Amino acid sequence: MTRFRKDNPMYIHSRAASVVYKIILALVGISALLYEVGFGYGYFRSVFFCYFTNLSNIAVVAYLWAAAVAALRKDSTWPEPWQPKLKHALMLAITVTWLVAHFLLDHGGVFKGGTFHWTSLVLHYIVPIGMILDWLLFDRKGTMSKFEPPCWIAFPLAYLACIMVGVWCFGLYVRVDDHSRWPYDFIDFDKHGVPGVALTVLLLIVGFVILGYVYMLVDHLMDRTASNTLPAKS
Repeated sequence: MTRFRKDNPMYIHSRAASVVYKIILALVGISALLYEVGFGYGYFRSVFFCYFTNLSNIAVVAYLWAAAVAALRKDSTWPEPWQPKLKHALMLAITVTWLVAHFLLDHGGVFKGGTFHWTSLVLHYIVPIGMILDWLLFDRKGTMSKFEPPCWIAFPLAYLACIMVGVWCFGLYVRVDDHSRWPYDFIDFDKHGVPGVALTVLLLIVGFVILGYVYMLVDHLMDRTASNTLPAKS
């Protein structure tokens, strides 16, 4: 198998670069998360944990730290991604954060109210794009299964289910200033009704499952290209 060769052009074959990249991206994400949870406001923001943006970024940052530590071990399987199925699922989840924020939440709220919000830039753009680049630049390709993409949407769906339970069963009220119980306008059942939100969610599910298969196709094409490009080891 040529895919393990050190001269494989489909990724950067540098363990040190991979570890440093992951740590830097994780530190950038942590700084924004700490600011948003309350360090930047002078008080703890309990609604912080009601937003998919924050939860997906927490999961990605935790993964990046764990993957960096795993890559440093002598018995590491690097450049095989650490816990590949988990990484692929988190990559799609953070892509959901990026694309939904950009297209449904006024370009991620980076310049909301005419003010530059650096945490929105980090959490909606830098960490999501950085996670995708981590996969593209440092991971061995050909690790995605055709059965994975439909499963990757489980994280966003679990989040939606928890928010619905919180609002309808426990009286959760997230956006007080906007007079909305829901963290995001496009899942505001009070405003759009069950049919409206259900249609939006269904379209998002279909769209992101398709995107998952695009990721899988890229993964397999890059793996195949590497295998065809490199001469067999003698």
